[in-house]
Amino acid sequence: MKQLDSLQKMMFFSGLALVTGGVAVFGLIQMRPVRRPDFAAAMARADNYLLRQNYAGAFKVYDRLARYYPHSGELFLNRGLAHFRTANFTRALADFGRAAQDKKAAALAFQWSATIYSLKRDYAAQLAAAESAIAAGADTHDAYALRGLARAGLGKPKEALADIDAALSRNSEDAFLLLRKAEIEYGLSNFKAARRDVSSAIEWGPGYPDAYALLGRLELKAGAADKAAAAFENALRISNGEAKYARLLASVKPGAKQKQNGTGGKAASAKSGKSVKSAKPAKTGSAAKPGTAGRRK
Repeated sequence: MKQLDSLQKMMFFSGLALVTGGVAVFGLIQMRPVRRPDFAAAMARADNYLLRQNYAGAFKVYDRLARYYPHSGELFLNRGLAHFRTANFTRALADFGRAAQDKKAAALAFQWSATIYSLKRDYAAQLAAAESAIAAGADTHDAYALRGLARAGLGKPKEALADIDAALSRNSEDAFLLLRKAEIEYGLSNFKAARRDVSSAIEWGPGYPDAYALLGRLELKAGAADKAAAAFENALRISNGEAKYARLLASVKPGAKQKQNGTGGKAASAKSGKSVKSAKPAKTGSAAKPGTAGRRK
């Protein structure tokens, strides 16, 4: 009988040890820390996805990183840029807003926000974002260009010219910005300055039909109808026969036929031989591209 009791006790304590041991093992599994993904390696994977235009893959990487690095300005700046490239401006702005909370990423985040607002022609928001970018340290061509174009859109031409000059001092070959400056000067009746700047715009970017249209109007102001007609013909040819340039040509050369060269538009008088560029609200060449904001945690 005593032997049976001893056997039962032994079985009881063995079972208890098994159960408690199982609980301990289970507890270790539950308490095991989850490894954070390596930031630099994960961002490199996202870069590779973007190079292959696999945005779904890139967003999957960014979204996972966001759970572990919720305060990384670089992460949200790059994810915002990826949203920008897919034209999802709402999500891009949200990510740029988060990136702006990081002082190291704030300048570029505000600058890209201003770029989106320029595309939406929300000049008040564009001005606020551009000013925030400059205040955060964005001493760049793009930041001053965006602020100047916003001021022009809000009917502040003199302030706009000051900013555009600041931008051009950092990149004097921006044909679109030179054209916008010339248009503002024309509106202020500063025809000499407008001629100088539109000529520079044509030299650096011969693919802008609006530049030739403005040059034609300046020639009319100077009483040179033949030169105006030649400029309008260039605008018409570059635009492949756009109606507004046909009307300008007809105003000085009644009965003129629309001529199209079918090339997509290098002007015959272009000096630089550069390929045609489409007009954009503001260049962003010096701003970061997805995956290039610098690696840091």
